[in-house]
Amino acid sequence: MKTMMNGLFGKVFAGLMAMILCLTGLGIGAAKAEGITTSAIEAVLSRYNFRSGMYWTYDYSKVAKSTAALDKAATSGYKASSKPYGTGTYQSAYYRSSKTHYGEYIFKGSRQCWAFADFIGYQLTGKVPSSQWTKYSVSQIEKAGGLQAGDVIRAGGHSAMVLRVSGSTVYTAECWGSTGSKNRIAVGGYFNSDAKTLKDINRKYGVNAVYRYGSAAKARDDKAPVISASGEKYPAQGAVMDKGRSFGLRGVYTTSSGKITGVAAALKDANGKAVYTFSAAPNAAKYDVNGTKGVSGKTLNDTIAFNKLAGGRYTLTVAVRAENAGKTALRTVERTFTVRASAAAVSVSRAFNGPDTIKKGSGFGLRGVAEAKNGKITRVMATVVDASGSAVMVYIAKPGTASFDVTKTKGTNGKSLNDTMVFNKLGRGTYTYYVTVTARGESGTVTYDYSKTFTVR
Repeated sequence: MKTMMNGLFGKVFAGLMAMILCLTGLGIGAAKAEGITTSAIEAVLSRYNFRSGMYWTYDYSKVAKSTAALDKAATSGYKASSKPYGTGTYQSAYYRSSKTHYGEYIFKGSRQCWAFADFIGYQLTGKVPSSQWTKYSVSQIEKAGGLQAGDVIRAGGHSAMVLRVSGSTVYTAECWGSTGSKNRIAVGGYFNSDAKTLKDINRKYGVNAVYRYGSAAKARDDKAPVISASGEKYPAQGAVMDKGRSFGLRGVYTTSSGKITGVAAALKDANGKAVYTFSAAPNAAKYDVNGTKGVSGKTLNDTIAFNKLAGGRYTLTVAVRAENAGKTALRTVERTFTVRASAAAVSVSRAFNGPDTIKKGSGFGLRGVAEAKNGKITRVMATVVDASGSAVMVYIAKPGTASFDVTKTKGTNGKSLNDTMVFNKLGRGTYTYYVTVTARGESGTVTYDYSKTFTVR
């Protein structure tokens, strides 16, 4: 993938983007996002070493066995560890009489996954999500535009904080405290690892509530967008395809934050001339090459007719742009390929003929039809030469058509080949009748030759 554009296409795309920014009011001067952002959550995760595969535990077996001492130990660090402490009953951080203990952190009365979400929310706002943030139902969140970064989802006995949202897909930061999981952390996955959207979460687990800091109005994520692609299908770099062949363009592009605001594409020939152009302003989280219509009312796939391209070398460039909170991302695809023109060919649909032996003063009717495939017949030359090699009759035609008929196509003398060759005027002797038909196509010229030796007696 290339990340820069240049030349004519770059200017076209820049102009398109300027128009889109003007219409949407987005750009460098856009207002900063309000509420909790993905960047702020990631800062907390980094501070406490909260990474996927880490464990939110501490070794409280080394602490005095009293509730007060354990609480003090729990609130002194809160950093994750590379391995879980304890291998016994993975339920409570409080002292048990067994020899092994599970050192799960307790925070503000919450434990395991709920404590983890509460802890992150408290670091961000100074308030505990489960008790001090506003509690909303699924329908309230949907009416407000859906989940956003910082929301805490409580569903089916599990809690997780929303890290970011792309379209309707939800990515979370969570901690699994069930038996065997040992308070293991997962960052950037789906809710409870398998529910991708709010509807999925509600269907699989039943959402009890969504806790949000502030009003239900949807806050904007301030993270720079990242464009990802799936199912891309373009001509391979350096590919050679036959003239007249169709090709279906495919590809779905999504942005991790914000929206895809502009798409521009151009197919240029070897001289840099644009054969096809395309532009679109999706203003959505997804762009589909074969599904999203551009300003022309057609998709990119429908805009570029590969089967109508003449032979030659072409370059296809497609650029997708996403924007969020004044930040932009650009993803481009550039492929150069060749359309191979089919070679011209001359075929005979009615056989050419010539005399074998004729009496002096007798005539002979010539026949024959030649046709050009993938080109046109540009020149026909026919001669009758005597035994010494001297031409006694000559015919030349420049049809510029797909077919040539010996009896109908007129030459430069205004006559057909049959009318030009007057055999009844030939003296006794041996002669040879020659015909050369030349056709020209995109890939060059081709000839068809016919000859017949005959005798006049």
